[in-house]
Amino acid sequence: MKRLVCVILSAALLFCLSSCGQKPKIRREIDNSKLLRVSEDGYLTDGGDNGIQLRGVNFGGWLLQETWMCPVMSLDRSLTVKGGTDDGWAELDTLNKFTLLFGEEKTAELFKSYRDNYITEEDFENVKALGFNCIRIPFWYRNFMSDENGTYITENDDENPGFVKLDFACEMAEKYNLYLIFDMHGCPGGQNGDHSSGKTGRNLLYSDKNYQVIMENLWIKIATRYKDRTCVAAYDVMNEPLNNADTEHGVLPENAADPWQDVTLRKAVYDRMIKAIRSADRDHIITVEALWRMDKLPAPSEMGWSNMMYQLHSYDKEKKTTKQLIRSMKKARRQYKVAVYMGEFNPTVFCGDAVSLMDSALISYTLWNYKTTSYKDSDWGLYNKSLAINDIAAMASSEEAKNKILAENGQKIPSLENLSPQELYELYEKLWSKENLATSSYKLNGKTVGIFSCPSSGVIGA
Repeated sequence: MKRLVCVILSAALLFCLSSCGQKPKIRREIDNSKLLRVSEDGYLTDGGDNGIQLRGVNFGGWLLQETWMCPVMSLDRSLTVKGGTDDGWAELDTLNKFTLLFGEEKTAELFKSYRDNYITEEDFENVKALGFNCIRIPFWYRNFMSDENGTYITENDDENPGFVKLDFACEMAEKYNLYLIFDMHGCPGGQNGDHSSGKTGRNLLYSDKNYQVIMENLWIKIATRYKDRTCVAAYDVMNEPLNNADTEHGVLPENAADPWQDVTLRKAVYDRMIKAIRSADRDHIITVEALWRMDKLPAPSEMGWSNMMYQLHSYDKEKKTTKQLIRSMKKARRQYKVAVYMGEFNPTVFCGDAVSLMDSALISYTLWNYKTTSYKDSDWGLYNKSLAINDIAAMASSEEAKNKILAENGQKIPSLENLSPQELYELYEKLWSKENLATSSYKLNGKTVGIFSCPSSGVIGA
């Protein structure tokens, strides 16, 4: 009888270990010459016995501007929403307006200056020095394309501005031993109707097969180019895919679906893109976003997906809600055997306990955001700069242009719609100059840094 009881207990123990999985020992030191994989228990590993927890930041605003946190202003106040905010103005609006006023060549020069100056080698070095090991790189399709029809800026990928910047990110990551997550933040046709996708009020990706083909081809190009770069931790298929109307200000995006269609349409696009990526790269991790709730994603076995990392974003102030989200992530890891990852959150503005809770649960995360420029004091970034209207007016090329800026801006957010094309161009030359955009001219947010405890070595989960 005793022997039978021992056998039963041993079997139960083995079942528990196999079904629940054991936390691996997570090493703080990383070696990004090793390609990350998802273990059978749903933990990130370096392909061997070493577990990895990604702890990093987002380089939001670099390859895709978001007006509320970048040095860019509305050029048409009729497109801004109520309350004096600029959420109605997105990068596609800036791009189209600049092209109309300055022509394609000068517009390309301005944006090149911005991309070159906003994030430099100094920033990769800063991330490493702060103890982080990962950077999520938000980009959009127009980094690579000259129009909405999928026409590439150049057919020579080595000279394409989008690939030039992703190549640069890889070079810096390899130099400073960091991992990267390539995040398609703005998809062809729009995937959420929000300004973070590059254009507000547009949500055509799910219904327009032409946009899906454009996106599919871009992901194949990216996966083909970076399949051998081990510093790339994962491909993030599309950012915050809110197919329906759950956007700010209650404004329905174009072609919004009924709520019950939301998950089905999103899943279909995910499946198509994952198959496209896997046709070029069988080995890299792919991450898909449930956005606010983990149950919005299917079981990977149902879809034939493998080596997956499921992702949430959280901007909730309540510790109780944060705990619930983390429990749901742990459940997904246990149930689906996927890695789990908090792609965006902000512990200073929202729940300050999020970091310690995720560290305890061995959940990877990237803070939103590394750097912000705003028109009032902000603590959204590790580095922040406030540009008041007077500061912007001081960059004007003439007294007349300065007075135009000051006269037209009774609202909180400056509008530059009354400047002449020449005045506007000269202003943006200064606004997007190295002097103004260098992170050394921003203020380090000690409060946010203090929330993170990022030793560069040691073992956790032991």
